[in-house]
Amino acid sequence: MSLCSSLPLSLSSTNYNNHEQYGSAEAVSLHLSNLKDFALAAKLFFSDFQRIGVNVWARKDVYDQGPQFRALIGVPGGLNGDYGPLIEDANLHGMELLDGEGSDEDTFEDNAVYVYDTGEGEKGTFQQAEGGWGASEASAGIVVSYMDRRYVAIMLL
Repeated sequence: MSLCSSLPLSLSSTNYNNHEQYGSAEAVSLHLSNLKDFALAAKLFFSDFQRIGVNVWARKDVYDQGPQFRALIGVPGGLNGDYGPLIEDANLHGMELLDGEGSDEDTFEDNAVYVYDTGEGEKGTFQQAEGGWGASEASAGIVVSYMDRRYVAIMLL
């Protein structure tokens, strides 16, 4: 499962957070060896949303607003590929699953997740933009308070 970004972060000398102007979104990439592992990761992804209203679920990072923070999943074939049924099964809150086109709007308060086709040559291909923090911080014992310990365990695999 890749959680995808359509274009890399632009590292200008004045603005290190300008990736939204290119239609990109913050994401991580997971390399899983089989569909069973994907199904588990997808269930973890959807279980991490919090209820913010009646039948409305959203990311826990409520201070990160804008299209660069939209909720997304990227897999070969998108919703119509082999992973689509697994994504639908994992969607425990019944969030709306939208076909991602790139440069999509934020999903916060919309109870939605974009699903991108990351097949060869598709818009949703994952490109690492920054080393950022993640596994290195988790291995050093630094964990953001809202980060689920199950997520940290996956980062350390």
